[in-house]
Amino acid sequence: MKKILMVILLLGLSLPVIAANWIEVANKQYLMIEKIEGKNVYYWVKTLNDGTFKKIDNIIPAYNMAHYVSDCTKNQAKNLAFYSYSKNGDIVGSFEDENLYTSWKTPIPQSNGEYWHQEACYATTNK
Repeated sequence: MKKILMVILLLGLSLPVIAANWIEVANKQYLMIEKIEGKNVYYWVKTLNDGTFKKIDNIIPAYNMAHYVSDCTKNQAKNLAFYSYSKNGDIVGSFEDENLYTSWKTPIPQSNGEYWHQEACYATTNK
């Protein structure tokens, strides 16, 4: 009986880990494809603090999460939201104004944004 309870407990604890498929795209940067809708791919980028993050309300964020959508046929992307988290997982800053990120932009060459866009679009051609 104890073995069965232990197996159930371990399976229950491991399920959330399986739910997210993060891939490391650079040092302390991870990308997860959220969904693919036609020509558009929605994805999250998680960036861990490498010691360069600035304080927000006297708290140094442990990591940032940015939500993007890329139109892979037009080579354009836009930012949907941005969040900064404390080491305890609390949001310490966010930007999610629909009007702020409404326009599609071509990613800046040789930038992180271009790299993330390319990685996300690669997933649409190799699903």
